[in-house]
Amino acid sequence: MRGLLELVRPLNMAIGFAAVVVGALVAGSLGPISDVLRAALSASLILGGGNSLNDLCDLEEDRRNRPSRPIPSGRASPTAAGIWAALLFASGLLAAFPLGRPFPLALSAVGLLVLYDIFLKRLPLVGNLAVALLGGAAFLYGGMAVGRIEGALVPAVLAFLFHLGRELIKDAEDVEGDREAGVRTLAVVRGRDSSLRWASATLLLTAVLAPIPFFLGMYRWPYMVVVLLGVDPVLAYVVYVLLGCPDRRTLGRLSRVLKADMLLGLAALVAGR
Repeated sequence: MRGLLELVRPLNMAIGFAAVVVGALVAGSLGPISDVLRAALSASLILGGGNSLNDLCDLEEDRRNRPSRPIPSGRASPTAAGIWAALLFASGLLAAFPLGRPFPLALSAVGLLVLYDIFLKRLPLVGNLAVALLGGAAFLYGGMAVGRIEGALVPAVLAFLFHLGRELIKDAEDVEGDREAGVRTLAVVRGRDSSLRWASATLLLTAVLAPIPFFLGMYRWPYMVVVLLGVDPVLAYVVYVLLGCPDRRTLGRLSRVLKADMLLGLAALVAGR
């Protein structure tokens, strides 16, 4: 059970839950709160299912890149991981069904996650774009839960760019294992440095765009304070390190730093409302 719980990546699920709630908040409403919480629970369960399926499909790569993960280390069997992923997907869809309009987005997310884990992640850039779309969709999901999707468009775009940059860093981190396993990521096909350049450009664009909603009058001044003192300095630091061609261990650390920066981004959105 401990191995199965590790498969879902609880922190990622918690961030997904929070992103849906924040998506509803910035869209202009948290009511009805029962629908918002149902949508957030649905999204986190679907994300957990995707994480579990990802580890199952990544077994060969993880034996090289991350042998301590639950399946290659023997703490969870492939069969149990597959059943676990199916149960989480089904639970997420069941939670979403009473919501009405958001349900097709939940169903599409499950379909995209399955396609990603089985096929898309092995295509240069396509897999990265799929993950980035899902990252942005969490905010749209929250907006749809309260019937105000247009208010969640800006954080969805910023989240898309942020996730795209982070995924490109992770590709560069895993390039050796992916090459041995025959996975054709951008880092494998075009080279590690190319993936890092694209990641740097994407994260830099995110940093430049992040303050714009404040100047458009969409968010209040606390949003700008958190962005300028928290979110953007972290992005600038990551880009600075990336330009120095860091080693694999450093890339792993940068990926974790960016995950923490996601929380700052969520805090900026909440403060701005």
